[in-house]
Amino acid sequence: MEIGVQEKMHTRVLPERTQSNRKFRAMAADNAQALKAARRFVRAIQSVGIRLDAAYLYGSYAKGYAHKDSDIDVALVSPDLSGWVDDWEKMRPVVLTMDSRIEPVRFNPGSFVDENPLAWEVKTTGIPLISNGKRKRIARKQTKRR
Repeated sequence: MEIGVQEKMHTRVLPERTQSNRKFRAMAADNAQALKAARRFVRAIQSVGIRLDAAYLYGSYAKGYAHKDSDIDVALVSPDLSGWVDDWEKMRPVVLTMDSRIEPVRFNPGSFVDENPLAWEVKTTGIPLISNGKRKRIARKQTKRR
């Protein structure tokens, strides 16, 4: 009698585990696709002549709690970006041809400071897509020491 109860428990518990594993795998695949889309977007922005000091994937995809309707938040730090209208004119060819979920946020290096709450959020939780050469060298040195 107890064996039958255990079998019922396994048939009830196993599908839940399988479904959560599927959700986890699907979520990981979505995160990887979002990261690829963000990197393609950054390369396309650079290809139209916008110099980038740094670019980050931040928000729900960087934190790991994105859902199917989440946008892909990308922060761009560039001395070439200053005002809304001028920036839109420079970025329009890229924005109109890329994944529509990408939501670019622009920073001038002077506004990308810790005192800016959004900049702080990007710096602390974001995934660097590119950063200036100095930061890359520092990151490599720290990695080699460990």
